[in-house]
Amino acid sequence: AICPPTLPTFAMPSCHTATKMMLAWQLVGLCLIHAVAEQDMCKAKGCSTRTSRDHLLLQVSKPTLLDVSRGNMALPAANESDPQIYIKVMSYNLMGWSSFNANTWKGQNVLGKINALGPDILGAQEVEMGGWGYQEVENLVSEATGLSFAGGSQFFRPQSLEVVETDWAKLVGGYWMSMVLYKHKGTGNHILFYDSHWKHGHGMEQAKIISEKIQKDREKYGSPPTVLVGDTNQFCKGYELEAIRYLTGREGSSPVVFADVHEEDKGRSFSDTNNPDCRVDFILASTGQWSVVQASIDRVGMGAWGAASDHAPLLAHLVPIFAD
Repeated sequence: AICPPTLPTFAMPSCHTATKMMLAWQLVGLCLIHAVAEQDMCKAKGCSTRTSRDHLLLQVSKPTLLDVSRGNMALPAANESDPQIYIKVMSYNLMGWSSFNANTWKGQNVLGKINALGPDILGAQEVEMGGWGYQEVENLVSEATGLSFAGGSQFFRPQSLEVVETDWAKLVGGYWMSMVLYKHKGTGNHILFYDSHWKHGHGMEQAKIISEKIQKDREKYGSPPTVLVGDTNQFCKGYELEAIRYLTGREGSSPVVFADVHEEDKGRSFSDTNNPDCRVDFILASTGQWSVVQASIDRVGMGAWGAASDHAPLLAHLVPIFAD
């Protein structure tokens, strides 16, 4: 099969024949409209077979979209009539130790996804080479995508946004949450954006640190529209666990309540041999302050044995609802 010229092409590593065969099947998945079985792919590596639904054609530049027209999403539907108003938000764990060190060919695909999806704000995690090389990867992402580095593993499109202030909060065990107050150039208004990488477990402890910090900031800055993204490491169905339930107002009394932008998609955002079907990554938006044009999860090439990161990037086109 010959891929259409507009379809992004994944980089291929220099490796032994079995690995090349496995990766070839992944590339075929980019060219076909029907599902491709993964069993043959995994024989060479002994990896777990993925669910067949993830092998539907999901072009990197046109990921499968959630239907926001039905009115039962966590956020109200909007239309994309004014591109100066909506903001493309992305969360992506780059798997830096692999993408930018052990398997740099995967890094080309990770950067290709960012370019193809074209976020205005990227909340990334693992922007490093395995405990080192943080600045090198920050520079690489900026050079490859045209996004500017805001600090705290956040990147932004300078044509759309301007950094006003930044901050940082410690979570459990060296994990973190970063804050950037952005000025939205299209309207002159402000938004708060939080990127986070949580420690495994400790869900409620970290959720409370996060919610209290965000509420304090919202009081300081006049409660602007707020987004929280990140890799929560809440295995394995994070949306069922107490931390996400707390932040989305389904359990306890969080001082700030969010909507899960991808609420209708319960599919995986992380996959490895031991955890083949996990949802640990989220985009959460403050309730009553956003509407959604479209939301998607790009699962092409994801997973520990995939052609990019072991996480899938999450994307949402959001329209802020600013106070008068």
